[in-house]
Order: sequence, then C-alpha cells, then structure tokens
Amino acid sequence: MADAPFIFPKAQAGKESTLLMVELPEKLFVYADRSMRHEDVVKKILLAGLNNTSDKWLCDSFAELIEKMEMWPWDYATGDFWTRLAKALHQSNISCRQSS
Repeated sequence: MADAPFIFPKAQAGKESTLLMVELPEKLFVYADRSMRHEDVVKKILLAGLNNTSDKWLCDSFAELIEKMEMWPWDYATGDFWTRLAKALHQSNISCRQSS
C-alpha cells in the first residue's frame, strides 16, 4: 500500500476524499480502457485530447510525455486527462514502452 494519499481539494472540484497514489494511475487506465474500446465519439475525443496534449508538451509519444513529467510539479499536470495520467504514472515509476 502507498503511504502517500492523494487528496482532491474542494477548490478544484474534489470532495477532499483520499485516493492512494498507487490507485490513481489504475483508475485513470481503467477509464481510458473503457472509453477507447469502441469506435465512437468518446474515443475520438480522447485521441484528439492526446494529440493536443502531445502538441502542447512537444512530445512525439505518450512515453515521452511521461518522461517530461519529471520536470513539472503536479499542479502543472492537471490541465487535462493525458497529462494527469502521465504525471501519475511518472510518480508511480511506471513506464510506457512503445512497441516497434
């Protein structure tokens, strides 16, 4: 179990409930997996968001985005789903390898 809980503050639309940092990447992955299973508008929106995030952070891949999160505090990574996921993965020391 993680010893550092993540608390979503009320000022940022949270309910101040705790979520262990180990659970955060898992929950975000589950959301992404469920949302990307079908060829529908939700998948298109998530992929468009990934493209926008990659452009914003000047990354060629999601793996590169995870690596860049080392330089940024959590507060800079809360602007969208993909940066939040990348930061959570980085903080949990989870890498994302691309297959060639």
